[in-house]
Amino acid sequence: MKIEELNKSQIVLLTMFVSFVTSIATGIVTIALVDQAPPAVAQTVNRVVERTVERVVPKETQVATVITQEKTVVVKESDLIAQAVQRVRPSVVRAYAASETEDPSGELLARGITVAPGWVVTSTLPKDATYVIRTAVGSFTGNVVSSDVGNGISLIKLKLPEGEKGPEATGFSTGLLTLGQTVIALTGVESTKVADGIISSIAVDDTGETPKQASFDVSISAESLVSGSTIVDTEGGVVGIFTKATVGIAPAHVVLALLSAAASTESTPDTGKALTQ
Repeated sequence: MKIEELNKSQIVLLTMFVSFVTSIATGIVTIALVDQAPPAVAQTVNRVVERTVERVVPKETQVATVITQEKTVVVKESDLIAQAVQRVRPSVVRAYAASETEDPSGELLARGITVAPGWVVTSTLPKDATYVIRTAVGSFTGNVVSSDVGNGISLIKLKLPEGEKGPEATGFSTGLLTLGQTVIALTGVESTKVADGIISSIAVDDTGETPKQASFDVSISAESLVSGSTIVDTEGGVVGIFTKATVGIAPAHVVLALLSAAASTESTPDTGKALTQ
């Protein structure tokens, strides 16, 4: 049968058939081309998914529904650093020599960090002296009650007026450290300064494995750090104290050990709960 001999109904059916075959062919070609396309380059970002849930309270004749909305927020490392600094800053202190009137005299001796209410850890200071400790809530006097000379740190007990709690205590990060992990140093002489870097090396044990409580070094220049500067992670947990000792940085577990030893001989307040990574 020639196409000129087709009636109107047959021509319509033929047109629909050709369109159907063409659509199938187009779909097959499109899928084949998509499969051959190169994969997109993935971008490494931290994403936090925030969920907003709306509940509709039903009336007697209505059905309850739950609507969930999701949105992705990119968390910048600079924001994490700023949050960590704000969390730890109230606990940071500065130690000066006390004059006869117990006012600060001379230059800054060391920085330090409040590890428990009324207790401060700093770099090694002589035991037979009184110190003025400047904090975010005022100045207090204190004395060294114990030291770890090998690791270059000292524990100072503050003389707090009755009813005074002193500066806020901070938490520790006692989790496993990793090479390349971002750390922040709170340093400075007259004012608090921030220096950020990464963990550049971690000590290993006899088996070649990294112990959970390991010594480490950072990429932050030692010349830019004041003795007693606090080293924290991006969550605000203390990972170490910079000292002038040969070890360079006294890790968190060394600070906690000194505090525990003092707790066994003195009536110490609650030492707080260590942060765990």
